[in-house]
Amino acid sequence: DKQLLGQGTYGKVYKAKDNLDGQDVAIKIMKLEQEENGISQSNLREVSIMKSIDHPNLLRIKDVFFERNMILIISEFIKYDVYNYMYCKLRKPLNEQLICSYAFQLLCG
Repeated sequence: DKQLLGQGTYGKVYKAKDNLDGQDVAIKIMKLEQEENGISQSNLREVSIMKSIDHPNLLRIKDVFFERNMILIISEFIKYDVYNYMYCKLRKPLNEQLICSYAFQLLCG
């Protein structure tokens, strides 16, 4: 059972359960444009960069699947992105120490 989390220019993101460990995951489904030579360079570049990064401040990719006309990127599920956390959850001004902490984490990533 999938729950739609968001939608953008390049596809949709759903929340789902990993059948192996029961953890919540995010599935980004990117529809592929019809390419004469298969998958576009920009899609391959995005997937390759995301798979190669291993950093505590960045989203972890669990797996990638290529279907006929789409790419499915399975990643860890994170409840809030930076925007939603700061503007929707907190709904109050941030103190200087917290701002410095967030800025440091973003720069590390």
